[in-house]
Amino acid sequence: IVAGATGSGKTTQLPKMCLEAGLGIGGLIGHTQPRRIAARTVAMRIADELQTPLGKAVGFQVRFSDTTSEDNYIKIMTDGILLSETQENRWLNQYDCLIIDEAHERSLNIDFLLGYLKKLITKRKNIKVIITSATIDIERFSTFFNDAPIIEIPGKTYPVLVQYMGDDFPKVSDDPIMQVVQAVELACQHGPGDILIFQSGEKEIRDVIEMLSSQHLKNVELLPLYSRQSNAEQQKVFQRASKRKIIVTTNVAETSLTVPNIRYVIDSGLARISRYNYRNKLQRLPIEAISQASADQRMGRCGRVGPGICYRLYSKEDYQSRPLYTEPEILRTNLAAVILKMLSLNFDSIETFPFVEAPDSRFIKDGFTLLERLEAVDAHNNITQLGRTLATIPIEPKLGRVIIAANQYGALQELLIIVSALSIVDVRERPKDFQADADMAHAKFAHESSDFMSMVNLWHFIMEHKKQLSHQKMRKLCQQNFLSFLRVLEWIEVHEQLTQIVKEHNYKINQVPADYSLIHKALLCGFIDGIGIKDEKKEYHGARNIKFNIHPQSVLFKKSPNWIFSSEIVHTTKTFARVNAQIETSWIEEVAETLIKKQYDEPYFEPKRGQVLAFERGTLFGLEIYAKKKISYEKVAPVGARHIFIEQALVQEGMISHLDFYKHNKALRIKIENVENRIRKQLILLDEAKIKEFYEAKLPFYVCSVQSLEKYLKDKPHSFLYLNERDILLNEITNELLELYPAKLKIKDQSFELSYIFDPSQETDGVTLIVPFEMLKYIKDEDFSWVIPGLLEEKIDFLIRALPKKYRILFVPIPEVAKKAKFSLSSTEGTLQKALQHYLETHSKNSIDKNSWENVIFPAHLLMHFQVIKEGKVLAQGDDINQLYQSLQEQYLEIYSSTAPIERENITQWDFDDLPNEYKVKRGNLDFICYPALVDMGQSVSIKLFDEHKQAHNYHRLGLARLYLLTLHDACKNIKRNILAQTKKSLVKHYTPFGSYDELMDHLLLACALNLFIDERPPIFSKKEFNENLTRSHAQFVLVANQTIQLIEKIFTQYQEVQACLQRKNNSEDPQAVLDMKGQLESLFPKNFILQTPLLWLRRFPVYLKAIELRMEKLQRQLAKDKQARVEIDAVRKVYLSKFSSKDKQSLSVLDPLNIFQWKMEELRVSLFAQELKTIEPVSKVRLLKILENID
Repeated sequence: IVAGATGSGKTTQLPKMCLEAGLGIGGLIGHTQPRRIAARTVAMRIADELQTPLGKAVGFQVRFSDTTSEDNYIKIMTDGILLSETQENRWLNQYDCLIIDEAHERSLNIDFLLGYLKKLITKRKNIKVIITSATIDIERFSTFFNDAPIIEIPGKTYPVLVQYMGDDFPKVSDDPIMQVVQAVELACQHGPGDILIFQSGEKEIRDVIEMLSSQHLKNVELLPLYSRQSNAEQQKVFQRASKRKIIVTTNVAETSLTVPNIRYVIDSGLARISRYNYRNKLQRLPIEAISQASADQRMGRCGRVGPGICYRLYSKEDYQSRPLYTEPEILRTNLAAVILKMLSLNFDSIETFPFVEAPDSRFIKDGFTLLERLEAVDAHNNITQLGRTLATIPIEPKLGRVIIAANQYGALQELLIIVSALSIVDVRERPKDFQADADMAHAKFAHESSDFMSMVNLWHFIMEHKKQLSHQKMRKLCQQNFLSFLRVLEWIEVHEQLTQIVKEHNYKINQVPADYSLIHKALLCGFIDGIGIKDEKKEYHGARNIKFNIHPQSVLFKKSPNWIFSSEIVHTTKTFARVNAQIETSWIEEVAETLIKKQYDEPYFEPKRGQVLAFERGTLFGLEIYAKKKISYEKVAPVGARHIFIEQALVQEGMISHLDFYKHNKALRIKIENVENRIRKQLILLDEAKIKEFYEAKLPFYVCSVQSLEKYLKDKPHSFLYLNERDILLNEITNELLELYPAKLKIKDQSFELSYIFDPSQETDGVTLIVPFEMLKYIKDEDFSWVIPGLLEEKIDFLIRALPKKYRILFVPIPEVAKKAKFSLSSTEGTLQKALQHYLETHSKNSIDKNSWENVIFPAHLLMHFQVIKEGKVLAQGDDINQLYQSLQEQYLEIYSSTAPIERENITQWDFDDLPNEYKVKRGNLDFICYPALVDMGQSVSIKLFDEHKQAHNYHRLGLARLYLLTLHDACKNIKRNILAQTKKSLVKHYTPFGSYDELMDHLLLACALNLFIDERPPIFSKKEFNENLTRSHAQFVLVANQTIQLIEKIFTQYQEVQACLQRKNNSEDPQAVLDMKGQLESLFPKNFILQTPLLWLRRFPVYLKAIELRMEKLQRQLAKDKQARVEIDAVRKVYLSKFSSKDKQSLSVLDPLNIFQWKMEELRVSLFAQELKTIEPVSKVRLLKILENID
């Protein structure tokens, strides 16, 4: 897989590299292009670089044009040509190397080729296959080809500045043409360089060029570029010019052609995208917003010759809301031609063919439906003899079917002309400045009733003069009659090709002109679904309720006959039938006899009447061939009416009813759809077939309307018709799955609802936290970068892919790395980006720039959205909770400004009522449960309310300790006064790195109070408990304080000695051991270590420090033993850290089992490194791991 940015040279250089590597000798180097224009241009360029005439070493082949020869080493072709060659040689033995270029375009042919090659390479081990793509979703190709290697080639050499309309430059007009003019003016003001303007179609190109021409821009050459142009016209954009070139193009310049010297790109953000509608069976060409990938491709067209600027005529927000990639053609086109080709080659079924992305089953069904209508397959989807014949005619199946019918009707002479004309772009031209002249010139060929016969008339005119005129005069004749000379030549060539094909099939070409009716009956065999009937507004109704108008260029535009058929119905600004003919309904009956439904048709459930109705008529594709009327379908087809009633009224919930079972089942469906929104996948599909089976089994045969259903249920309980999840789910909704996508999120002891939307086009796509206005305070400082568990892996994957390439390549395959990271990261490590950075650095042993994700833009569903509500109404919504808080702060502070009656300040003794465990506070319209606690304020304590119980508990513990010290004020004063001067001096000196002497004494006395009065005792909330505790233990306070002062002095003396010794060990033979001891020392002595260490364990510090000394003494002679001991400690520490990282460190008390466990690990160190010192309790690796298992 070769992934290269636009302009990286992959298209022209890869074939030459293959040639240099020795390929092209045993077989051709085949190189496919998605468009004819690109195939021709690439072949010319490679031949020029190899300094060989085109057709010698390098040849190209497109439909009906072939410059290849036996001398070729490299063959450039459209992907359609290579596809057709699989019919003649399934192994493609004529090639020893195949390059499939521009694979990211994902056209129908490309997807088919990729699947074909996936199977071929398992059988032809010697063939080399190169897939080239822009840097778009390349991992998909690699995965498809069994994790084939990816080679990425840089393209752009200069930076490109992207300017968004409305963000970076003002939107001066709603007129798209004037927006282009504005952008052109901005580009011209910026500096020299050619400008490339992307428009959606030829009409838009002409409109832009006309408007720019009227602006009288100086020293400028305006050039259109689109695929229908002649080669000479297209070559103008590649030629050097003395003026600034402004090239206005369709998406043909996105990837197929590299236009030189472009400094500025103006992107309308629009393109015509071919899209098949399976409902109305219409292949439409609507103008749509392009994907982000297409927009980036367009941007990549500038910045080749110097720094470029891309002016996007839409906002950045618009860009970010667009889909990442353009949907592959196979997911939006009719598949008849592909299916026919596969059937003719005896491939696996299309359902099992290895497509990169399997097509929609509905499209597959439509493809088979069309082939059955063309009689190419039977009712069981097996290819017929006619289908095999059809597969050998290298044109669209409908046109091929017309050729076969023309032979049967004796009208091949005319139909070869018509079909070859329909196979190419219209040879007639209508230049904008000469439309009236062109229409007048074309009028002489017009047939009064048929555009198809106009083609025949034009053909005879061309053939008559071709015999008499020279090549040059023929060109002039075409010009005078507004005909494209090149397309006329193409028409003749296609006609010759088709003539040769029919002769190979031994078809007889009629010499006498065929009758009008026979010609059009043959055409109807291919285009029967193009029929239409005129309504009173002179609008036509076509197959499957399509409405269309006759195109103004059709000969029938002003005549509007009752019945017509068209070979081409397209949707642009409106739905138009372009090429049409007047027909008789009797011809439809003759040609489509097996297709016409001569019975009651289109039955449907009518909610207002509560019945299944039908139209009694003869129809074809829903069009009336004869009269119709509404009837009750149950009278003529009770079985069918029952099925439809169950399906449309009950399964699809089309019924208007208040029946209990109906309301219950509807609510169940809504619940399941909400789950689908949550998990962003349709893993939980409502299986309509199963629901239908359920009702059919429960209801008697005569229930086929609301009336009959109500009558049946009149005296019965409805519970037997209640659906449950088992009845309607293909996949079970497990608790494990729902936990990944929770319905509620708990924050600081408060529960918040989550809502989900699965719609990538919406800004709120993904998960939204519903925040009652009164509870906004609870979440304003929270970190939501972790989103929810179900989206975490995808977000990690996205962040890794967003890394610069130099980092990204360290973490492949990315999905696997993301999956492992998901289980290792913890929100206690900070933001997701910070935690992921640490994880990736640890596992790659490489440092990652902390700014790598600074400008990353997440898709909407990977962000947490917020919606603030008050009294059922939305006050504000967005993705930044702190910004929302700021915008609502004034209103919000009103409800939080008042102090609760229980709250107090400046307390120095217990002169207040007992504290309750919980306290109810009213804020706005909501009642909140809060937790009162004493809070240490230094010289006093305060009573405050906390939203979280754990937070209140931790504050209350220290607050109580402070109140005890305040009560024992005189004792504390005496303790400080009686400290020896030498001891004080020592303490001041040693404690300086940790804080002041006053802080040391304060912490020391607090630690003593905690030890004597609070820790290891139930929480104190009453004055009685407080005083009883004081009476019981105050006599020991001075003794414990003095002992602790001596202990701290001893600890600091040892601490200094150990530090000095470790410093001398820096060049030890085992630096890892030294690092381990330094790390141990750091963990023992954080800034507030006296408060963070229960007195019981603080008294063990001299032992821990002595153990480090003994370990240093033994290190040199016991290196292996020391290393083995470290392994045991690391094994325990790894499990401990995995437990600890899942907890909120701020919320853990120093007495929490996880915090206490760290002292057990210190005891383990004593047992391993200084056994002679003995431990406070039995410890071992096995014992500690068992303890960890039991800690929740």
